[in-house]
Amino acid sequence: AERSDDDQRVRDKDALDVLRLLRAIPTDDFADRLKMLRTDDLAGAVTSEALEQVTVLFGSPKSVGVTMAARAAGGAEDGAVIADSFVALVEDLQASLA
Repeated sequence: AERSDDDQRVRDKDALDVLRLLRAIPTDDFADRLKMLRTDDLAGAVTSEALEQVTVLFGSPKSVGVTMAARAAGGAEDGAVIADSFVALVEDLQASLA
């Protein structure tokens, strides 16, 4: 999230990496680990903030992270497929975290 406003630090590849993680790690496993991190004294606050940003950055087809991931894919995967995947995976993750 902090990189999306800084042209010097923004990397489209980072958004595509998020999609790869969401696809590769079973949602329940990912959610279980995030639940643990949310309650950790050291990682709790930043994990909660990151989870809020996931929806902002990747929760809709036109969100900034989805656009970045589609650019990073460079035509190797259809942008609409990337958008649909992100939205579905983020919705599943949020439901698992509830």
